[in-house]
Amino acid sequence: MTTFAVWHIPMLYDAAQAHSLVHYGEHAMFLAAALLFWWPVIHPTGGVRRLPRVASVLYFAPPMIEGTLIGALLIFATLPVFATMRKLRD
Repeated sequence: MTTFAVWHIPMLYDAAQAHSLVHYGEHAMFLAAALLFWWPVIHPTGGVRRLPRVASVLYFAPPMIEGTLIGALLIFATLPVFATMRKLRD
């Protein structure tokens, strides 16, 4: 869950925008985090679910809130947060 937030730290985001290898690493981490995140909800081999349906809904609430907060911070920022955005603005 925190992978998304960590990669939105301006220094890391700008590094990923500036260097392809860092960008590929970022996306590899997103994929790994997503696989680990979904593992308890949908059994990868088609076995029995690890979480009941109600628990699954509650399991998804924190990441949805996290994404909403990050989006709100970016939308309502009075100045560009990332160097890439500052370049576009100038």
